[in-house]
This record gives sequence, structure tokens and C-alpha cells, in this order.
Amino acid sequence: MIPGTGRPCNSRPRTRNIMNIRYTTDLDDIQAFLQYSIRNNPVVLRQRIVFALCFTSIFLFIGIHMARRDGSAIPLVIFAILGLMFLFLFWKYFGKVPQNRLRKLYPMNENKGLFCEHALELTDSGVTETSPVGQQSTTFAGIHRVVNTPTHAYIFIGSNMAHVIPLKKILEGDLNAFVAQLEAKMKSQQSVAGCSPQGVGSPEP
Repeated sequence: MIPGTGRPCNSRPRTRNIMNIRYTTDLDDIQAFLQYSIRNNPVVLRQRIVFALCFTSIFLFIGIHMARRDGSAIPLVIFAILGLMFLFLFWKYFGKVPQNRLRKLYPMNENKGLFCEHALELTDSGVTETSPVGQQSTTFAGIHRVVNTPTHAYIFIGSNMAHVIPLKKILEGDLNAFVAQLEAKMKSQQSVAGCSPQGVGSPEP
């Protein structure tokens, strides 16, 4: 036993529960997260820009060629308009993930941990998600970032993994307060790590 604690020597101290929220997720939320991830991935964004510029340039090249051949600016104007229309539609609809495709990728009966009720607990050491199929804990060091959109909050625990929290499907708790507390805890942990001689970002001895 650890003197004065009443705990065995090999036991870990219990973490303090700070705040909880409960929410549900369905296919719409997975679709929103995938579309956000695709559209905000730096590598995909660069590829998207290059692809859009290349195809728009092709339209302009054809228009210039036909304008020189015909001695008229009309083909150039037509193909310039077509190029702009393509650019607009491509930029607007790029990253859209059809739900019928998602239903095949994420069958309801095989992803019961996705399409269900979730409880997210904020503690002194990180966050713990509990669902009908299990429990997953992540320390503050494992949380990459927190993103707020008009419809969702995403707590990223990997480059393409996150706790997906729909704003309109909160069953219990205050999401804004939860996120504020989480961000404050993350900043506090980063400050402590940065000040520590062995902290993240500090030079190794």
C-alpha cells in the first residue's frame, strides 16, 4: 500500500472527471467528416489546385488556337467561359462523398461503434470515449487539434481520425464548454512540456 493513500503500490492514481458529453452519430456525420478531411488535407489541396489549373489551361489553349485559326475572338470567349464553369463546378463539388457509396464502405451492422451513442469524458489526463462496443482513451499528447465547423466539432486523434461530434445531436452536456476546457487543458499540457527539461520540443541532453 502507498502510505496515506489506501492504494496498493502497483495501482495507478484515478483520474478526475472534469466534464462529460453524450451524443449520437450516423452516416451524415461520417460523410461530413470525410468531406472536411479531403478538402482540408494539404496534399490533396495542392493536387486539387494543380488539377484545376491544368484543365482550365486546356480550355484556354483550345480557345486561343481556334481564335487564331478562325480570326475571331468568339471561340476564345466561349472556351474561357467553359473553363471558368469547369473550375467553379470542380471546386464546389470536389470531395463530395455520395452516401450510397458510404453505405457500402461502412455497413451499419459492421460498424456499430460508429453509428451509435457515444459518451466523451474529459479528465485530467485526456479524453475517454465510451460506446456500446468498448472504450478508448487518448492522452492530451495524443490529441492533434480541435476543429469547430458550423455543424460539427472534430477532436483529431490522428491525421485522419477524430471524435466526430454533431452539434445538433448532443444528448447531454455543453459542447462549447467541453471544447473550451479541452483546449485549455491542451495548452496547459503543452506549456508544462515546453518548460520541462525533458519536455516535448526541448533539446535532449
